[in-house]
Amino acid sequence: MMKLAVLFALMIFPLTYAQAQFDSILEKGFSDDQCNRPETAIQNARKIISSSGATSTQKMRAYQLMSGSYAVMGKNRLSINSSFKAKEIADRLNDPYISAVSLCWVAECYRRLDLNHESLENYKNALVLLDQIPATDKSLHTKAIVFYEIGNTQYNENQYRKAAGNYKKSLMILKNLKKDVKRATAETQDYLLLGGCYLFMKKYDSAEICFKKTNDIAVTYKNTFIMPYLMESYAKLYDKQGNYRKAVDYAEKGVKLMDFQDTKLKRSLHELLAKCYGELGDVQNARKNYSTYIKLNDDYTTEKNNAVSLAFKQAKTGLKKEIAKQKNDKMLLGYVLIFIIMTSAIVIFLYRQKARKNRLLYTQAVDRLVHQSLENTIPARETSAPAVLLSEEKEQEILQKLEEFEKSERITHKKLTIASLAASLGTNVTYLSNIISRHKAANFNHYINKLKITYIVNKLYTEPNYRNYKITYLAEECGLPYSSFTSVFKTITGMSPSAFIKQINEDKDLIVKYLYILFFILAMK
Repeated sequence: MMKLAVLFALMIFPLTYAQAQFDSILEKGFSDDQCNRPETAIQNARKIISSSGATSTQKMRAYQLMSGSYAVMGKNRLSINSSFKAKEIADRLNDPYISAVSLCWVAECYRRLDLNHESLENYKNALVLLDQIPATDKSLHTKAIVFYEIGNTQYNENQYRKAAGNYKKSLMILKNLKKDVKRATAETQDYLLLGGCYLFMKKYDSAEICFKKTNDIAVTYKNTFIMPYLMESYAKLYDKQGNYRKAVDYAEKGVKLMDFQDTKLKRSLHELLAKCYGELGDVQNARKNYSTYIKLNDDYTTEKNNAVSLAFKQAKTGLKKEIAKQKNDKMLLGYVLIFIIMTSAIVIFLYRQKARKNRLLYTQAVDRLVHQSLENTIPARETSAPAVLLSEEKEQEILQKLEEFEKSERITHKKLTIASLAASLGTNVTYLSNIISRHKAANFNHYINKLKITYIVNKLYTEPNYRNYKITYLAEECGLPYSSFTSVFKTITGMSPSAFIKQINEDKDLIVKYLYILFFILAMK
């Protein structure tokens, strides 16, 4: 057992150590190598991607590191390609935070290509995901970056007031986070672009204050990467103010500080130099910088067009995947619907079979009641019951009294017996039993039970509220014990009380049938 544990540890330790090394390389890559040594960052990222020991998250972050490094080098096509590969991995991980970060990388690529609408959509989707997770330093920092990038998108569309609002939102979030290099880097970016908004809004004093804050934070945290961009901003400020000599000085300084490749920034600096030298009357330097600007602009346009083409291709690929996914979902939904339809058909078939059976029983019960009522309107045939010495006059008198009894509420009395009925009719048990047997074609118990059930059926037809009563109440109402009510009801009608009530509710010809039955019930003798 101990040997197995040691062997397992020897297998796991190198893998764990390698993953820790990858995390360290990635952290250094994002914080330092990406800006200062982008080629080194790309090489390290490729090693992580090709390693079988790297996790999916590490490979995703490696693609993001490559994307950022290519962007620093001005290789937008390779940058956006890496971002989409990172997004493919993120989509498989199914983690809201990771998905949000991945959307931000793609959105940033779109923004650099001036595809502002696409960029904004991705940033907004990222915010939705970030709002779904608990607030931590990491998620809040990412949220601040998203507001910064939304501001950049609006900045590109000359919506400077809206952009300034989002930079301020970003700064408000960052103020609540601990002070470190990560926060400082984000703050320099916010202040720099906020100053740019003020510059275009012609609030030059506010712009200069923001640029100074950018410089102070950058110097404190030794952020050399931001300096060429800051020099460009100062050059634009002095150009706007008409101080062309200062504008040239800052633009020249920006070119010298650039130890990385950013065609867009370099193009902007040489455009400023060409303009300001022209304003100063230095034609030679103006032409020289203008020629450089033209070449850089051509390179930038070519690179941008290629990258835009790739962006749309990737978006199309993503759309195709989404369509394929929807198609698969629809197929699955189709199979589920077919299963539901088949199951429903079987259930409906079985239900209808049962309903038809109940319907048949119901019809037979109604017919039986009508038939029994008809029999009572026709003079009874002689039965095999032994004759008793009773005058015809006396027999007719008892039959008339029986008819009155059948129409009265006395049929519902619980303690009704043949003896009590005979006494109330002024005859004896023997005479009454013989008359019921010959004229009603039944013994006393069946005769009384039929009257009670006919009474409650009549109530169910004429008074719909009776159909909502419990069976115990119906038994009580007609004077039968609850223990025997259901069996007696089924004997008389052929179906249970609940099934009979259900069939009444479903019967469209209820009124017609009731009138038909009522006619014979009233005619019973």
